[in-house]
Amino acid sequence: EEAEAGSPPSSEAAAPPVSPPSPFPDAAWWVHELVSVERGCVLLAQPGAIFPEQPLMHRAAVLVLEHSETRGTVGILLERPTNRTLASLLERKPDSNLSPFAKRPLMIGGNVLQPRRGIRVLTRRCDVAGGVQILYGLYECSPAAAKHMIAIGAARSDEFHFFAAAC
Repeated sequence: EEAEAGSPPSSEAAAPPVSPPSPFPDAAWWVHELVSVERGCVLLAQPGAIFPEQPLMHRAAVLVLEHSETRGTVGILLERPTNRTLASLLERKPDSNLSPFAKRPLMIGGNVLQPRRGIRVLTRRCDVAGGVQILYGLYECSPAAAKHMIAIGAARSDEFHFFAAAC
């Protein structure tokens, strides 16, 4: 749509594509017990549980990213911020895929380093190449795919969230 002559162009940016509205009008549908673990579920530590060997697990909420009967389960801790940004990680280990996100906060995803996976990236965007739906409206993508979205001007850096390690 063209602006009228003499009027300034609209400064409103188009909203990023995200998943369509939930097909579940009742918000209570998602809270239920599971017979087995599945991708997208959230595992909660028992309120009184103490983990002397794994203090990060105290009162933890873990979002399951992968589950397989043969390979096991991989998840990330929710609400475990660090006081660091990706810039501090890039100082030690430069990565051109992460450099556009240097100012983004780095979250603690867990206490298990996964060298072949590296940083886990989550987004609400459904249009990132190679993105895997974790649950309705939440996707995991590679740092390279996130960088590509920034490079072509299709996304902003604040639309991506970064998690070091997993659990």
